[in-house]
Amino acid sequence: MLLIAAVFSSFLVPSAIVLFVFSTPALRRRPHFILNLCAIALGLTQGSIFIYVTIMELQLNAPSPTLISVITALCIVGPICVQTILFLRVLAVYPPHQQSVLVRYGVYGPAVAMKLARVVNAAYLLYIVQRGNGAKTIAGQSAAVWGSPFAKSELSLQLLDDVYVSTLFLLKIHTGVRFSGKQLRRHSSDPQVAFSQGSYGARLQTLFWIALSNFVFPVIFDVAQLVLIFRNPNYVEGSYVIIVNSYVSILGVLFSTIWASGATQLRVGDASSAECGCGYGYSIRPPGHTTSYSASLSATASHLPLPPKPVRPNAHTGSSLIVPPEVKVRFGSRSDLETVSGEAEYSSSEEGRFVASPRIELAARHPYATAVSVPTQHSQ
Repeated sequence: MLLIAAVFSSFLVPSAIVLFVFSTPALRRRPHFILNLCAIALGLTQGSIFIYVTIMELQLNAPSPTLISVITALCIVGPICVQTILFLRVLAVYPPHQQSVLVRYGVYGPAVAMKLARVVNAAYLLYIVQRGNGAKTIAGQSAAVWGSPFAKSELSLQLLDDVYVSTLFLLKIHTGVRFSGKQLRRHSSDPQVAFSQGSYGARLQTLFWIALSNFVFPVIFDVAQLVLIFRNPNYVEGSYVIIVNSYVSILGVLFSTIWASGATQLRVGDASSAECGCGYGYSIRPPGHTTSYSASLSATASHLPLPPKPVRPNAHTGSSLIVPPEVKVRFGSRSDLETVSGEAEYSSSEEGRFVASPRIELAARHPYATAVSVPTQHSQ
């Protein structure tokens, strides 16, 4: 018990540091980040109390009955609090205001029902254990909890809750990753799409680690708990698995937040590079695709005049004056025109010269624009 509490508690400290490193100020104000910090504090508190009580018993000093009651409550109620973080992520990926009434009841109903059932069952289990006439020691409290039928129902509900909520969360993430893969394959003819393959692979890797931390490991330990509580009357092995599972749940939600934050920063960096033209990021957007930010920009740009037409430079070849043909860009929609119109660059270092063929380069970068060469009256 002492070794398990010390080792897993030591994992939480560097994990908390990494969580702050990979998070942004905006992310630190979100509820799931604050709940992750609460989960870390819960794990550290649980580990500290376990270490203190174990050392007291090794020294043949009886710990306080109140402290033992706190440990019992943390072991029973702690997993419910930690797994609520994953339920809040389900609320984030399935926003209630975007779902119909039937979808809300179908998605949130079972999860909320299982959470309420677990809370009621855990409260009644604590009431029975504290009201019992057993010894107020770790061994006596553990034996009372292990032999109670409400403990078996709690572990069964925990397994169902983990499987249901994790499946909903992973299905939504998998749908987004699969959509990104389809978009990459659809535009695979563009040479710049190759630079997005790394981002798509990073998303797949993030999905794998989130699935491993939030679904595979917790479910394995939940099944092990059920097997032990139904097959083994000895509470010692079962208590070890329960304590390890509580720390695995904390580390699982913590790691998934870290990986998701790292993947988000990678995608934001790629998008910024693509917009400024200083990197290899590439954003694939089908025709008519708009976001709230792009829609607001389009609404603003619709009230602004188009940029003035630049003066075309003249080139002398021998004794004849050659005026290069005007290059126009035909766009599929006004949103593409508004997007490209702000990207014309002027070279201030060489007076009177533009960057070579800016509109041709822009047309090559935009799959929904077609460059058309229109000869002028001065062209030969």
